[in-house]
Amino acid sequence: MLETLLGDLRFAGRMLRKSPVFTVVAIIVISLGSGAVTTIFSAMNAVVLRPLPGTSGGNRLVLFERRTPDFAEGVSGSYGYYRHVRDATRTLSGVAAWSKVSLSISTGGEGAAVYGNIVSGNYFSVLAVPPTINRFFAPDEDRIPLAKPVVVVSHSFWESHLGADSTVIGRSVSVNGHPFTLIGVAPAGFRGVFTPLKTEAWVPLMMQAQLRPGRDLTDAPWLWMFGRLERGATREAARRELAALTATWVDNTSEPAGYRKYASIRITDLTGLPDDARNAFLGFTALLLGAAGLVLLIASVNVASMLSARAVARRREMALRTARFYQHESCGKCTPCREGTNWTVKMLERVVRGEATPMDLDIVSSVQENIIGHCLCVLGDSMAMPVGAMVAKFRDEFEAAIEAARQPGPGEFDHSDVDRPLTTGAIGV
Repeated sequence: MLETLLGDLRFAGRMLRKSPVFTVVAIIVISLGSGAVTTIFSAMNAVVLRPLPGTSGGNRLVLFERRTPDFAEGVSGSYGYYRHVRDATRTLSGVAAWSKVSLSISTGGEGAAVYGNIVSGNYFSVLAVPPTINRFFAPDEDRIPLAKPVVVVSHSFWESHLGADSTVIGRSVSVNGHPFTLIGVAPAGFRGVFTPLKTEAWVPLMMQAQLRPGRDLTDAPWLWMFGRLERGATREAARRELAALTATWVDNTSEPAGYRKYASIRITDLTGLPDDARNAFLGFTALLLGAAGLVLLIASVNVASMLSARAVARRREMALRTARFYQHESCGKCTPCREGTNWTVKMLERVVRGEATPMDLDIVSSVQENIIGHCLCVLGDSMAMPVGAMVAKFRDEFEAAIEAARQPGPGEFDHSDVDRPLTTGAIGV
């Protein structure tokens, strides 16, 4: 089997080498089609299909948000609401909160403006993300406002701005002009909860007054929230519980009237995009994937058509190859098979060389008729039937090729007569 495969590969290589333009066009057409499909699906898989990169047990992570009863509008949660849900839930083993914040981090030289997150102290533990160096936030760093100014940086920031120096851990860095202690480095590849946004640093919620001065920490809705399902808990059970907790919160607090209508809960998988953006991205990429798939289909059909047309141009050669194979395999014990295969090969060689006449085609057909049914085994019939049918069905083309071969110079017929228009058509498509 290996020898057969190697023989087929050598033959394919020879055929492709004989038609370099055809080969290049076929490779480009198929590469563009398959490359587009692969690229689009890879982006879709990386952003919305697979669990959040860098986390453990990502299939149990869920994003939830308050919505109106018809789910048409949504609102973020306040810090007070987050604490209410975090302390009361039973279907979620942990609930974390976060929001985006612009940060400028400096280690003594020029500061670097980065996209950061301000997060609850259990942010990394709920995600089950392990630190690359040292540790993440401790419980006491998320209790008293402004008491513990600490910061965690991404692996890429640590490499590009801190020289991948592990001794920087524990040192003071400037964050938005305030001294913070660098306590840890996140693992490589972890980009935060919304992966299209490259998060470079994380700071505790309790530092909000320094990093977002003049804004309300407790009552204003400014936090995204996510949680990890308890083992055995379902998303629907978590949604019902969170909806009940939200209703209790609305009834028992002095929340502004404009926010009280957001009493329903939408819960979705945490995959790297918020649900609205995720649905829009899925729709858009599905459209692109369909278009790319159509391009790949057209490219494949186009190449198949080119190969079919080349096969048509090689009918004489294929008939000769068939006859040569059976000539080689013939045992020579019966005259019709022995002599018939020899004469068939001779006549077809004359056709391929351009030395034949229409009478040679008659001889080929007559030889095949004398072989069929007159041999001791089926070997002769196996050659005579396809060769005879090929000559009979495509006799007009054989005669046209013979006539073209008898014309001087420019009238000669070869594969390029088919390759050139086919290649031009392929480039056009």
